[in-house]
Amino acid sequence: MTCLHMCIRNRLLKASSNHLRHYVTHTNSGSIYKPLLKGSETYTLIGQATRNITTFHHFYRGLKHCKVRKSRHCVAVSTCFDFHTTPRYRVNPVFWLAIKQVGKLGAIITGRSLRKYWKRLPKDDKRTVMQLLRNNRNKIWAAVGALVLLMGINYATHLQTTPLTNRTRYIAFTEEQFMKIVQYEADGYMETFKDKILSSRHPDYQRVVRVASRIVEGNRDIEKMKNLKWTVVVVDDPEKNAFVLPSGHIFVFRGMLETCQNDDQLGIILGHEMAHALLEHGAEQVSYANILDVVVIFIMAGIWFFMPTDGIALVTQWFYNKVIHLMFSLPFSRMMETEADEIGLQLCAKACMDVRESPAFWRLMHMLQTAKNKTEESGVTELALDVPQLLSTHPSHATRADNLNDLVPQAIKLRADCNCPRLPTADPRDAIQKLEASMEHAIKNKQLQKLGMAIKSDVVKPFNQSAVSTS
Repeated sequence: MTCLHMCIRNRLLKASSNHLRHYVTHTNSGSIYKPLLKGSETYTLIGQATRNITTFHHFYRGLKHCKVRKSRHCVAVSTCFDFHTTPRYRVNPVFWLAIKQVGKLGAIITGRSLRKYWKRLPKDDKRTVMQLLRNNRNKIWAAVGALVLLMGINYATHLQTTPLTNRTRYIAFTEEQFMKIVQYEADGYMETFKDKILSSRHPDYQRVVRVASRIVEGNRDIEKMKNLKWTVVVVDDPEKNAFVLPSGHIFVFRGMLETCQNDDQLGIILGHEMAHALLEHGAEQVSYANILDVVVIFIMAGIWFFMPTDGIALVTQWFYNKVIHLMFSLPFSRMMETEADEIGLQLCAKACMDVRESPAFWRLMHMLQTAKNKTEESGVTELALDVPQLLSTHPSHATRADNLNDLVPQAIKLRADCNCPRLPTADPRDAIQKLEASMEHAIKNKQLQKLGMAIKSDVVKPFNQSAVSTS
C-alpha cells in the first residue's frame, strides 16, 4: 500500500532520511495520511481523493506544492519544487500596510517642516541653497533616475498573468503574505456577524451551499477552483449583499437571498463573487493601491512644501486625493467588476445554469433603483437615478445588463458544449422587457408608485414562496 515517488526519496531522504515519517494510502472511503513516529510535522491534503490532481502541502518542512497523482491503490507524490530544508522568513504584510500610513504622515510633516524652515531662512542663505542645488543638479537627477529605475525593476519583476483572462497585472505580495491579510479580514467578519450566522441546518444555508457546490462541481477544470477551501456563511440580515473573500469564504446576507427569485439568479451573484476570488482581484487591487500610495507620498510632500499655508495645503491635498480616486481608483475597480461579470457568467454556464437570468436580473435591479424613492407629500414615486457611473466603484445596473446581454450567446454556446440540459422555452429577458414597457407607461402617467410596489411584490419574495429552478 506504500507508494512514494522518486522525488521524495531522492530529495527528502538525502536531506534527512531519519526524519521521513509518513506514508499515504488511498482507500475507497478517501485519503488516509498517518504520522508514523512522533515529532513529525503535520500536513494536509487539500481536496478529496476522487480528484486526479490535487495539492499536497507541508508533507515535510520545506517541501511545498507537491502534486499528488491518484493511482488505483495509492497516492503517489510527483513534480516537487520549491524545496528548502529551512523555513523562509517573511515580514508580516500588516507591517507594510502600517508603513504606508506612516509614510504618508511623514510626507506631510516633512513637507510642512521644510516649508516653515525655508520661510525662516534669510535671503542670502536661500541663494546659497539654490546655487548648491544648481551645482549638484546632475547628482540630483541621477538619484531621481536611480529611484525611478528601482521602482521600474520592482514593477517588472512583480508582473503576473491573470488566471482565466491572461491579462498582465502587477502583484506586490506573495500568496502567503496576502492570505495573512485576508485571514485577518475573515476573522473580523466572523466576529462581527457571530450573533447573526445561520446554522448549517437552516434552509437558506443549504440553498447557498447547493448553488455554490453546483458552480464548483461544474468548474473543476480550473485549478484554483479545486484548491480553494470554499466556506459558506449566511448572515441573518436584511442587507442585499454577498461577497467572497480570496480565501474562499462565501458571505451571503438573507436580504440578497430574498431578492434572488431562483437558484439561477443566486448563481449569477455567487458566480460573479467567486470570479473575484479566482481572478485574485483582491491582491491586484491592494497592489494597485500600493503603486498609487507611493506616488501620493512624494506628491503630498511637494504639496505641503509649496503651498503657502496649512489650510491651502490641506484643501489641495483633499482635491488631489479626489482626482486620484476619480481618475484611477474608480475606473480600475469598474474594470475588475466587468471582468468578474464575464468570468462569473462563464462559471454559471459551465454549471448548467440559465445564463439569461444574468442580464434580466441586473435590468430588474436598474428598474427597482429607478422606482424606489417615493414622495410622501404627493404619494407619487419619483425617479431615483443610479449614482453616476463615473463616481461609482461598480458599473451601473443598466451598463452591466447591456454588457452581460452581449455575452449571453457565447455563454449559451459554452453551456451547450458542457452537455447541459436545454434551456426552458420562456426567456426571463422577455418578461423584463414587458415590465420595462409598463414602467415607461407609468412614468408618463405619473403612476410610478403603484408600479414600484408591483415590481417589489413580484421580485422580492420570501424564499419559501420563491420558485427555485435547477436548469
